[in-house]
Amino acid sequence: MKIKKDDPQFDATVCVRSVIEKSYTGYEKKVQKYHPPWITDPEHPLVQKILLALKRSGQQPDIRYWKFGTDGSMTAGLLGIPTVGYSGTEERYAHTSDERVNIAMMMQSLEGYFAIISELLELQSGAAQYSNNQLQFLKGTRIK
Repeated sequence: MKIKKDDPQFDATVCVRSVIEKSYTGYEKKVQKYHPPWITDPEHPLVQKILLALKRSGQQPDIRYWKFGTDGSMTAGLLGIPTVGYSGTEERYAHTSDERVNIAMMMQSLEGYFAIISELLELQSGAAQYSNNQLQFLKGTRIK
């Protein structure tokens, strides 16, 4: 440790905060309040397939990192499962008291989800056409 080299008298203990969480049923459990950071390498095959799918769907995806936490802390951070976040929302509103959704962006992300699923499952063109038909149906649906 660098600090120990600079100051041989230095002594510290680091602890992860724990709290008792209570579920809606009343069940209580002591849990650690730790959400490990995570990054999936942009060159990972999963990331590359998703980028390809989004480009094929006419989108222009970019790779960046969110400024808030996600369940990726569990899947990638703790379990080591390659994880990618993709959303049709504006980051500035995420997890705020003013959270909102732009319908046009949400519809575009729906197209992206269809493209991602088709690419990852390597669906035949007929299955992709089915997805496009479903998307056309959804585009014609009024959201109230």
